[in-house]
Amino acid sequence: MTTDERNAVSFTPIKGGERIAALDALRGLAIFGILFVNASYFGLPMMETVQPDLDPALEAGGSAPNWFAAWFVKTFFEMKFISMFSMMFGISAALQFDRARRSGSNFDGFYLRRLLILLGFGVLHAVAFFYGDVLTIYALLGLSLLIFCRLKTAILLPIIVGLMTISAFLTTGMMLLESLAPDTESAQTTGQATRTGWDAIMNSGFQPQSSVYIDAETIAHQEGPYLDLLIFRTLAWFMALFTGVLTYGWHIMGMFALGVVIKRSAFFTGNGAGARLRFWMMLLLPLGLLIEGLAAWVHLTETDSVWNEVLLILAREFSTVVVMLGYAATLVTLVNMNVASVLFGWLAKVGRMALTNYLLESLIMTTIFEYYGFGLFGKMSRVDLILASAVICVILTVFSVLWLRWFSRGPMEWLWRMLAYMRRPALKRG
Repeated sequence: MTTDERNAVSFTPIKGGERIAALDALRGLAIFGILFVNASYFGLPMMETVQPDLDPALEAGGSAPNWFAAWFVKTFFEMKFISMFSMMFGISAALQFDRARRSGSNFDGFYLRRLLILLGFGVLHAVAFFYGDVLTIYALLGLSLLIFCRLKTAILLPIIVGLMTISAFLTTGMMLLESLAPDTESAQTTGQATRTGWDAIMNSGFQPQSSVYIDAETIAHQEGPYLDLLIFRTLAWFMALFTGVLTYGWHIMGMFALGVVIKRSAFFTGNGAGARLRFWMMLLLPLGLLIEGLAAWVHLTETDSVWNEVLLILAREFSTVVVMLGYAATLVTLVNMNVASVLFGWLAKVGRMALTNYLLESLIMTTIFEYYGFGLFGKMSRVDLILASAVICVILTVFSVLWLRWFSRGPMEWLWRMLAYMRRPALKRG
């Protein structure tokens, strides 16, 4: 038997009995938390989500419930769960790296193959369903884990802080540039206002905040044709990729590295060291939420100077992680205490099918909002979006529990593993 053959035998998919229940539950929580943030990107024009024009004083047609809904999502969900999901990605890579090293297998080739497959999934997802796709970014930035998994924890810790600092300064720098840019929105003629598709994009000067762009974007989602919808979705995806590389992509890499550190720590254990670590994380949770709530209020009211918002963005880069770790520590502690074991067991099943459920979220959302479905794009309030997200979470939980009664893994997990390990794993139980 050759070395490659021995490696193929020894390095196999993790078995059900080897899974960490709390890790799966965290992954499920992250998938649901991401949905509450992504809902507005599915159901509203891009810039209406990025720069919401809401007024808590009910002036200019504002809505107090919508304002509080936006504040609620921004405070308790935004960046917390993408950070958690990114940390989970780092933990998974570190687990696979250690298993490959113990078995003497070639981790790098296997891991690069997984990233290439993930990149394919991400491109298809972004073009066909959702411009805010994170799989493509993970596939590209996941290369960093080939280095992180080989570094000592003492070296990783300053790297994490450094990556988060870079992300914070780049984010604030981009915000300052946007605030200094002149308003190039020009008076529109009737002909301009009715432009659609690529014609409207050109007429707007490629500015998503332009009313010409927003009107055409809304028409593409509500009425089609599909070519116009595809153009807007693809352009928004390119913008998201560009922004990701320049700003929050550094944060995601920091969370990858944090996942490696967390995997090596006592975080998931029930012993004293793990309990103490989680205690301090939970203790800092209220402080993190306080900063997050204040930053969300400043962003949504726009009553303070831009420099106040800059300071809060710098602080928020770290408070987001504090909140995320507080959430994670609370969930792991409850799982280890065997509290609400049935509920967390269901959540763990959602996490075991994380890729499938992530893609199903997009499928359901596009069915709700696109013209070829129910065509509700731009017609649901932010409160409605939260309620719809909650209903979808229930649907996906039921689906995951039922699916895993008869099958060993989700359909997309099965496909990913088959392509990565280059052999067909069992899907049905038994």
